[in-house]
Amino acid sequence: MAIKVPIHVLMAHVMEYLTPAKKSRELASEVLTDHRQLARERTAQERERTAQERERTRQMQLLTGTTSQALELVSRALENSRPTDPRVQTLREIEGELTASTEREVLLKEYERELDAIPDPVMSRLLERTRGQVAEMGKPLIRSAERLEISERSIKAPLVSLNRRTVEELSGNTVDPLPTTLRGNVTRFDKENGWGKFRNPEFSAPISFIVPSVLRNSLRDDVIEMR
Repeated sequence: MAIKVPIHVLMAHVMEYLTPAKKSRELASEVLTDHRQLARERTAQERERTAQERERTRQMQLLTGTTSQALELVSRALENSRPTDPRVQTLREIEGELTASTEREVLLKEYERELDAIPDPVMSRLLERTRGQVAEMGKPLIRSAERLEISERSIKAPLVSLNRRTVEELSGNTVDPLPTTLRGNVTRFDKENGWGKFRNPEFSAPISFIVPSVLRNSLRDDVIEMR
């Protein structure tokens, strides 16, 4: 109440601290670089152009220095990806985050002076209180929902785009965005909701897993053999 800015502007300011565009840009660079490396290995012709692809990768990493350029790269990668590509879901999440952050950047620029006047101790307390509230609000993302968006009526794009990864980070948990191969035996799998468990020699107890709903139909036969 001590500063004269709309409540949705203050919310956008807080969310840019909690879910900064820089994190999304770094993740985009990591995922897209990995995607290019795998694509390079698919054919012998592409392997012969390794030097050229490395140069393009370096250019891509430079482009991800701004939110709008990173968003353009991610959107282009999504257009050229197959629906069954395991990176598609992560790229869609990044695209939502970057779209929201781009909208916040435009909105916050108008109130930059007022927001900069907030004392650091006050901002720290605000972030501390808000972090837990946002994590609580995003609980459905841990189990069933795929994305939570917060919008303001006068603005076309969402100001906030949360997913399972961002909520887990706010809760103090971190998840590797790139897949890790584990060998084991599936002991339980529910074909309706995608939840299951499998055993691996490295772990004493069964490990839970979930197949994202967007890939559930296409991956069902890969998860459990139909007999």
